[in-house]
Amino acid sequence: MHPYLKKLVQNFDIDSSDKSALEPLLEQVSAYLNRLEKEVDLSGGEDVSRTEKDALLSSDMNIDRTEVDALLSNKEHLEPQKLAERLQQLSSQYERQITQLAAVKLGLEDSLSLLNTTLDATNDGLVVFDKHHKVVAHNKLLTDFFGLTIEQVEHSFVGHNLKDMLQRTIYNDETLLELVRFTNENPSEKAQCLLHFRNGTYVECVSKPRFLDHRIVGRVWSLRDITDLKESEEQAKHQAYHDNLTGLPNRALLQEQMQRALKGAQHHDHKLAILFMDLDGFKYVNDTLGHDIGDLLLCHAAMRLKECISDIDLLARYGGDEFIVVMDEVESMQQVTELADHIIKSLESPFVIRGESLYMTTSIGISLFPNDGETAEGLVRDADMAMYHAKAKGRNNFQFFAKELAVLSSHRLSLRNKLKTALEESQFQLVYQPKVTTKESRIVGVEALIRWVLPDGQIIPPDEFISAAEDNGLILPISDWVFEEAIRQAKQWQDDAPSDFTVAINMSARQFQQPDLVENIVTLLNKYELPTRYIELEITESMVMEDVDSAIRILAQLQKLGIRIAIDDFGTGYSSLGYLKSLPIDCLKIDKSFVDELFESKADRALVSTIIYLSHVMGVQVVAEGVETEEALKLLDEMTCDIIQGYYFSKPVQADEISLMLKGI
Repeated sequence: MHPYLKKLVQNFDIDSSDKSALEPLLEQVSAYLNRLEKEVDLSGGEDVSRTEKDALLSSDMNIDRTEVDALLSNKEHLEPQKLAERLQQLSSQYERQITQLAAVKLGLEDSLSLLNTTLDATNDGLVVFDKHHKVVAHNKLLTDFFGLTIEQVEHSFVGHNLKDMLQRTIYNDETLLELVRFTNENPSEKAQCLLHFRNGTYVECVSKPRFLDHRIVGRVWSLRDITDLKESEEQAKHQAYHDNLTGLPNRALLQEQMQRALKGAQHHDHKLAILFMDLDGFKYVNDTLGHDIGDLLLCHAAMRLKECISDIDLLARYGGDEFIVVMDEVESMQQVTELADHIIKSLESPFVIRGESLYMTTSIGISLFPNDGETAEGLVRDADMAMYHAKAKGRNNFQFFAKELAVLSSHRLSLRNKLKTALEESQFQLVYQPKVTTKESRIVGVEALIRWVLPDGQIIPPDEFISAAEDNGLILPISDWVFEEAIRQAKQWQDDAPSDFTVAINMSARQFQQPDLVENIVTLLNKYELPTRYIELEITESMVMEDVDSAIRILAQLQKLGIRIAIDDFGTGYSSLGYLKSLPIDCLKIDKSFVDELFESKADRALVSTIIYLSHVMGVQVVAEGVETEEALKLLDEMTCDIIQGYYFSKPVQADEISLMLKGI
């Protein structure tokens, strides 16, 4: 018999015969009570006292407590028949309540199933704690994060077990433990952190208080795998700070790294060096062989540059074909010089790309901290100016910044800004310097030379503005103007006095790299109806050596048309007589620097004599530039030099003066 029912019956004075008659009913009510107690789970749980169970049972049976007390206090007046009736009433009540509880239990089970399904369907790992920090609910994803079974969850989130589990599964376990301490001390606060699991995943952890009727009853922790997002962020950050082609730090990261390096240099009182590098002739490769080859060349160059620097130095791609090295902890100028030499030599070896050998050189400008400046922008600007000075010195060398370069750069910038106006307002003009035979002093041609005449009459020579024109992209339209004006003038001279007189035109490196060069020249010649034999094109050694195979192909096309080809300033560049035999050229011009030293240097005299002799052997005519004295003329005549050009015969003059010379006036 149920204990509660036994207690109730014992309070009544019932004889044995009446008790036997009530036995079936008592057993039925007892069974109902047992079922009812099972439904409300009154039999389990250490936290529920027997008194609380009795109170709850009384409540569930819908019995007025005063009624029970009255029954117990007036037991002598209660007849067995009335007790049987009361027990029958209780039996009916129990049956109804058990049915109701079963329905409630079914609803609760359905809700619990829906809750568990929802928890497992979410993308977050979830764990719910009560106010005593015990786990009351969790989903499967949480167990997956920590590699736990369902049975291990409650045990693993307690005390030292939690610390052991976190150390085993998370790199930054202290971060989460600190968060746990914070939420314990501040239960009403929300908190979050980023966890890096040992399996490589990144998890965002958020902890929020759990409320019931405005009371904190525990916490909910959610963990979301954000590895893909983190990797996307890292990739975006890498792309923002690195060059997509070479993988090197870009200009943005360079600025940040330079700022840190400068602070470190100031703090530790050591020097920095900035090496600004520009690949000589890269644009020609890009324009003639295509951007794919150009990109590969940049990647190969970047790899060679990486091999040149130490671990503490920074290499960045500044843009285009420009690279910067930030050399840290510089102890001496020799250390910087050795690195610059090493870089230049490393790039001189041919680059083999898709079976083709490509040659590349670099011009390097160097600035020093704190000697030349104390800001990143200023040091880069100074190194840039020094780099342009290296290009002006013939390329494939390095130059240190000097304050005089800043004045020169300012002047160059001023010229650059005025060049476009000069082109639009026809401020350029051509002058012509005669070329005469060494023996008869007969004019056989002229060299067209550009001059920039400002509105106030000031004349700016080409060596001051050509580099500025190359910098701002105006060299092509200026070169095109020179070509057309020279061809127009040549046609006029031929119309006035037909002869074998030729006009030599200097070709810019940029112009020589144009894929439609031959076509454009032919178009101009046809426009002015000038035969090709009256034109001579002058190119430099460096233009040829940037891509010998391509240069030979272009020169052969021009020569086949009947246009004469001359190598200008021979001796200032590669000075290789070996490659001359493979070039389709008609004339070789010995640079003025050799002519100036004819009487001062036996070596130069022997060299000039050898150049003339070998050129004649190969069937190439020789012109000596910069002849200014009769003694030089006589010596060159003895060496069998064919033609001279220089102030001894005439300085560059206007076209109408050449016309008078041709007429013998």
